[in-house]
Amino acid sequence: MLSVVFGHTINALFSKTGLHIELHTILRTFDMPMFMLVSGYLLKGSLQRHGTWPTIANRASNVAFPAIIFMIITYALSCTNTYYFLWAIFGSSAIVAVAVRYFKAKWLQLVVLGLAVLLFHFTDYRCMNMAYLMPFFVVGYFVEELKISKIQGVVATAAFCIALFFWDTQYTFWNYGANLLHNTPRALAVCGFRFAIGILGSATAVFALSHLYKHLQNNRLTVMVTQFGKETLAIYLMQYIIVEVGLKAAAAAFYKWMGTNPVIQHPIVIGYIVAPILAFGLTTIIYWLAVLLKKYKATRLLFGFKIC
Repeated sequence: MLSVVFGHTINALFSKTGLHIELHTILRTFDMPMFMLVSGYLLKGSLQRHGTWPTIANRASNVAFPAIIFMIITYALSCTNTYYFLWAIFGSSAIVAVAVRYFKAKWLQLVVLGLAVLLFHFTDYRCMNMAYLMPFFVVGYFVEELKISKIQGVVATAAFCIALFFWDTQYTFWNYGANLLHNTPRALAVCGFRFAIGILGSATAVFALSHLYKHLQNNRLTVMVTQFGKETLAIYLMQYIIVEVGLKAAAAAFYKWMGTNPVIQHPIVIGYIVAPILAFGLTTIIYWLAVLLKKYKATRLLFGFKIC
């Protein structure tokens, strides 16, 4: 979640400057894939506890419902957002839940879900970006546990660093798409590489963060950051209005006021100093705003509810 807010903070700060920093490029290779991977992993526990249809109903009420509410809010504020990522989570959850219910053999489940993923790669219609995001969700569902051994972590990190040398921002889903019917051999290679670097980046992040947490779990800052995870959905919903719209407008006004001051146009100052501080500060503010809103019944429903 911090990576997502950081990336959107960079977008907001750099939208009027045309500047680019490599850290943003690196984060975008795995932040959303890792988000989907974790969501798929968590679905398995939900299905075991509640069953297929109650789980789908809960995903509708606590993922799709708040997405609709905030789509209406952003429309009213004239800054419409589809919240495609939440729809991708809901769609992936429903497809995987139904597949594992009606196909008992694991190999058959993988075949069916593989074909489902493949279908999203034969159209220019992006459909919640499912072609890009659903494969990571499926991987997350079938992994036994989100733990990486030291050897696996070192290998994944090395492979990820090597892959970054061959990565190009033109390979992103938003720039290249995922339709295998256009320029099929190259499209297949790009989609495969995009998936591989997403998996390697996620594994690297899991390895690095788990070891960091092991040594700093009693640190005040670590305790505070882990609390953000309890409000991931709320932070994601509100960060669009606060960061992608509010901060972007504030940054544009600030740049206009500052004129051509060279300091504000320096990528290191903005990207590696200002952006991380702003992103962490805004995430903290959004977290406490979510906690406050959830204290009241009327506003608590903005972030969904459980049916079962």
